[in-house]
Amino acid sequence: MNMQEVIDENDEKLTSLKKEFGDDDEVYKAVIRASNELNEYNPSGRYPVPELWNPLEGRKASLKEGVSHILKLWKLNKRKRDATHIFSDSIDEFIHDWEDT
Repeated sequence: MNMQEVIDENDEKLTSLKKEFGDDDEVYKAVIRASNELNEYNPSGRYPVPELWNPLEGRKASLKEGVSHILKLWKLNKRKRDATHIFSDSIDEFIHDWEDT
């Protein structure tokens, strides 16, 4: 047996939402979509679950996209760290040479 939640079109909050935003169906659809997604990912608790998101394409990000993004951030951070060490070493050499003179 497969159970599925059905949205009550006469729900007090949904009808007040329709009244407040009038003919703007986008707001109503967004609320319905969010409710369905909460049920899809966690039907027992209805609390939000973190999710990878591709904001450029307005959709869920694939695992491959997430890993690729993390690797890009890691490489960028590594380059910054390496550059800091190079700069730091150069300053140490400069101070050491200056003290020797």
